[in-house]
Amino acid sequence: MKLRAVEPRDFEPLWHWRRAIGDVFTWADHLQWCTDRLGGGSWWVGENTHGVSVGVLRIDWAGDDPAPGWVSLQVNPGYTGRGYGLRLLAELPVGRPLWALIHPENMPSRRVFVRVGFDQIVGSFRDGYDCFARGVRVSDAIKAP
Repeated sequence: MKLRAVEPRDFEPLWHWRRAIGDVFTWADHLQWCTDRLGGGSWWVGENTHGVSVGVLRIDWAGDDPAPGWVSLQVNPGYTGRGYGLRLLAELPVGRPLWALIHPENMPSRRVFVRVGFDQIVGSFRDGYDCFARGVRVSDAIKAP
């Protein structure tokens, strides 16, 4: 697995991936969303040994170190179930608190986040998603952003 920074050439495939899982963003909204995040330094495409984009990993940092980050992972719908999500998450930085919001019915995502050390914060959810955390004290988890 090779990681590289997301580039404008990735925007269209990412839009198709999102639509494949039911997102209904217009192309214009997606393009603006991507453009706003480009160059932030914490958004990568994972490519397999054949140079195919198999997933994206993004961290939205809440501030400077040691502020926590929100993790977002998406695997190319044509490459799910092959371990790419786990390989992408293995690239996460160690030592900083991380949060992830995972849809309650997305069992593969829940399992892979747990495998890399995230714990579900029981009773914690946001916008219909369950909250998972790594490197977060329980007292901080109660005050999840």
